[in-house]
Amino acid sequence: MRFPLPALVLAGLTAACLAGATASAQPAGPPAKLVVTSSAFEPNAPSPAKYTCDGADVPPPLAWTGVPAGAKSLVLLVDDASRKTPWNQWIVWNLPPTTGGLPEGGALPAAARQGPNDYQKTAWTGPCPSSSGAREYYFQVFALDVELGAGPFARKALVEAMAGHVVAEGTLVGTYERAAKK
Repeated sequence: MRFPLPALVLAGLTAACLAGATASAQPAGPPAKLVVTSSAFEPNAPSPAKYTCDGADVPPPLAWTGVPAGAKSLVLLVDDASRKTPWNQWIVWNLPPTTGGLPEGGALPAAARQGPNDYQKTAWTGPCPSSSGAREYYFQVFALDVELGAGPFARKALVEAMAGHVVAEGTLVGTYERAAKK
């Protein structure tokens, strides 16, 4: 299941949302596939507590492959997909297309920008579920045919700015469940 941007490719781009972006032709056809991985956990498997509010709360190491040669920038969105409305944990855009991933701790290249997540922090805020049960976290990477403006973009504005410019995408799903309190 792909989450939560299925309408992204179908939506049109408005100039107001892209302030500062370089013009480019609209991508043709469906986006290519990126492969997103982490050395910290397997796909659809539990993420160690180290990367959550129950641990050091640092971003896990991420890697991706398959960025098309014409890509101008990358976007990373991390969302708690277990909720009726996705809860954003991290927003990063304007990652250089040559970036093959991020190290543990999430050190970003100088060109990259971050926006406020749903905790109103402009940084990684790891999983911290308030209810019991396993939660799914989607690490989504998008290759764009443009560089986006400096922002700041909140999630909704970033998704609007990406519309019509996604040339490749990939998702890694990790889970997390808080230990029961004794």
